[in-house]
Amino acid sequence: MFKTKLSKAPHFFLMLLPIIFMGCSLMSKKDCETANWQSKGYSDAINGETANKFANYKNNCSEHGIKPDLDKYAKGRAMGLKKFCTYKNGYRFGLQGGYYKDICPATIETEFFKGYTLGKKEYQLEKREEEIKNRERRLEAKQKIFAQHGAGTCTFNSDCKIKDDCSLKKCEKSGKTCNVDSDCEIEGRCDSESEYAGGEWRGKLLSV
Repeated sequence: MFKTKLSKAPHFFLMLLPIIFMGCSLMSKKDCETANWQSKGYSDAINGETANKFANYKNNCSEHGIKPDLDKYAKGRAMGLKKFCTYKNGYRFGLQGGYYKDICPATIETEFFKGYTLGKKEYQLEKREEEIKNRERRLEAKQKIFAQHGAGTCTFNSDCKIKDDCSLKKCEKSGKTCNVDSDCEIEGRCDSESEYAGGEWRGKLLSV
């Protein structure tokens, strides 16, 4: 039955199957044979990873008939946690925007979490400030573009759009990242102080 279903599958899907199955294995046979399991345990802990990583190694290496050394991994992990679960490192980890996965033993978690909470707050403040600065830069760029085009007449906000070209993933006028030209269109605002022109009420293009 499996063969019958595969025979009906598109040719390109059949070509992708080896790549899909190869992607399931994170460690080659050579990786499993030469791995320093104590070093891996230490590295995973110091990077804030959970102990579930060992289960992944075990599954990968079992495909090659190799059994990872749990004792060495656990020894390295214990050493890594002692270095990771400190106030200083918690602050650093939080400041970098790291995601804490509850890996620290209860006996040393309190100090780590104090540092992590403080670092995380500073990280979020910095991100917020950067977002505000980016928004101000985008607004300034739009205002410059509208100033260059001058005021015009309009009926709706959609009449105030200014088109821009997307070149090499960047809008030529605003500098914003883009994929297609429509990503670069700049919306204007048709103001409420209108004048009568050409048989209809038209507003003036004032701002973005």
